[in-house]
Amino acid sequence: MTSMASLFPYLGEDLYLSNVSSKLFQEKILPSSSSSSSSHLSKLEYMCITNLPDVVSLPDGWVSNLISLEYLHIFSCKELNLGSDVDGMEWRHLNRLIHLRFDGLPKLNSLPVGLQHVTTLESLYIENCENLKTLPRWIGNLISLKRFTIHNCLNLKSLPDEMRDLSSLQELEIRNCPELQRRCEKETGQDWDKIAHVTKDSKIKRVMSHDTLHSSMVDAH
Repeated sequence: MTSMASLFPYLGEDLYLSNVSSKLFQEKILPSSSSSSSSHLSKLEYMCITNLPDVVSLPDGWVSNLISLEYLHIFSCKELNLGSDVDGMEWRHLNRLIHLRFDGLPKLNSLPVGLQHVTTLESLYIENCENLKTLPRWIGNLISLKRFTIHNCLNLKSLPDEMRDLSSLQELEIRNCPELQRRCEKETGQDWDKIAHVTKDSKIKRVMSHDTLHSSMVDAH
């Protein structure tokens, strides 16, 4: 994948960046007036950023031309801190994003504040982010969110009250988060009332055990 990302960075409407230096990463992801990169970036629908060992933050302006992006996956970037977009302006450009996955980001201790403005988001996956301790209250702003997965985030121990505002939520899956799963136990957990509304949809069946809490789409009857 390294050679493909380096030699052929724009594969149709997809962009894969893996095992590249911080310098090359910025060259590929930032628009340049002296090349056709701006045009390519504006057509991208899928972007995968993975295994960038020395990238500590996403550069300013990284999403300014990603006007068509629908899928964004960020994997295994050990030093990446996504909390640097303090005012949230960067993420506002992603107004067509529907699928977002964060996986293997040990520096992630909070979701990017600008994500609250991506109201088109339908699927959110947060996996293997051991330092994520809380979900923000603005999570309720994600009014289009249908699928939400939290996996192996051991320090995430509770849900905010604003989970009740996710009226479009159809699937909720929580795995390998023991304390959070305990709080989400049906009818007895402290956070159960924050997610109980998901079960009101006739297509939802909630399966819970010591190891997993999973909401999937099945007719209750």
